[in-house]
Amino acid sequence: MNTQLDITSRSTIMNEQTSFLENVQRLQNEYYQSSPKNAIFKKHQKTECAQQISNTISVNQLHSKTVFVIPNTNSIWVDYTIFKLYANPQNYRDIIKYLIDNITHIIGIYGTFNIHINLNTFSISSAERYRESINLFCSECMRLEFRFSDCLVGMYIYNTPSVIDSISMFFSPLMPTEVKNKVIMYGKKESPGLIDILMKQ
Repeated sequence: MNTQLDITSRSTIMNEQTSFLENVQRLQNEYYQSSPKNAIFKKHQKTECAQQISNTISVNQLHSKTVFVIPNTNSIWVDYTIFKLYANPQNYRDIIKYLIDNITHIIGIYGTFNIHINLNTFSISSAERYRESINLFCSECMRLEFRFSDCLVGMYIYNTPSVIDSISMFFSPLMPTEVKNKVIMYGKKESPGLIDILMKQ
């Protein structure tokens, strides 16, 4: 495999992510222009907006921008900033299947995997909104023949929210102890530089 091509493709990943995110956010803005935000029905509106986006943009494109393997590594990138724009109860299972398929594929090649998660803009209300998807992911992992936690080298979380301790209380009971010991968190100040290095190394 041509190393130069791999370096080039990796160096353009974040630019493509940014461009895609801007396009999806444009659709989101169009939705809220036609349906002004309503504090009482905020949760319902967010779900409806997510469904509209998932019906407008191809599923394959949404999935591949939310979750992808970093070229020539055993690392998988998960981008919450894109996930939140279209994820809803109707497509949780499909998104999780896509993530698990990628993890399984990498384990098949390397025997181990790392997972890098961009949690920028994640909040306590996000934790409540997407708890069902986290539950589903954990259930699917437990159902499989091998345990992902045994193959996990590290879980790297970028743009960790300032309220991470409160958020952790939601998910701590769902996470095996061996996974908790492999979690490494980075704050908002250091994350951009570390992500840049990750995508260009």
